[in-house]
Amino acid sequence: MSDWKTRAVTPQQALSVVKSKDQVFLHGAAAAPLALEAALCEREELAEVNLYHIHVEGNAPFAEPHLAKQFRSYSFFTGANVRKAVNEGRADF
Repeated sequence: MSDWKTRAVTPQQALSVVKSKDQVFLHGAAAAPLALEAALCEREELAEVNLYHIHVEGNAPFAEPHLAKQFRSYSFFTGANVRKAVNEGRADF
């Protein structure tokens, strides 16, 4: 069995493959990848990335108003952290 540490990458390295207009599935609930969500939101060059997910834990930074041109949230189960974006028309369910 090979050593997993030799294959591990940073969140930024893992997300370097995401490009504008991609469609990305985020795992939800207690398995929501908070570090990956944060790293994705740091990618200012991205535009029109669709994020599909069930309820995600944490702040859901991708649903913030200043990131509306970068990300569109499609929630299969909308929690409180995405509800405002849905109500304001910046996200869908």
